Amino acid sequence: AVVSTQSTGARGAAAVILVANAAVPEDEAQFLEMLYLRFAAQHGLKESQCSVFLNHVGPDEAGRIGKLPQMLAKVNSEVVSMEAGSVLHAAFCKALTSALATRDEEWRKGENQILSVS
Repeated sequence: AVVSTQSTGARGAAAVILVANAAVPEDEAQFLEMLYLRFAAQHGLKESQCSVFLNHVGPDEAGRIGKLPQMLAKVNSEVVSMEAGSVLHAAFCKALTSALATRDEEWRKGENQILSVS
């Protein structure tokens, strides 16, 4: 999910939330890296503006958490379940709050730079 305040895709995005299988198979790990590069890093988003939700699918996957690629080591990750009654809402709110706080801080820095030049 790309959370944006504009209709320009990833440009102007405030956050990127990637969702993956909690086991993180190798092919999915490579795909996550590609998505991160394309939608986050390429547009200058910081790690605090990105999250990875590791989705448990059914009871057979309980406790099976794979390893995220090194590139995503500093990105917040949350183990969630897309099933009803899960902690998904809280995880989404946490990711969005972090991303918006970072965006606001960057805007504040930019405004201060403009004011100090004037």
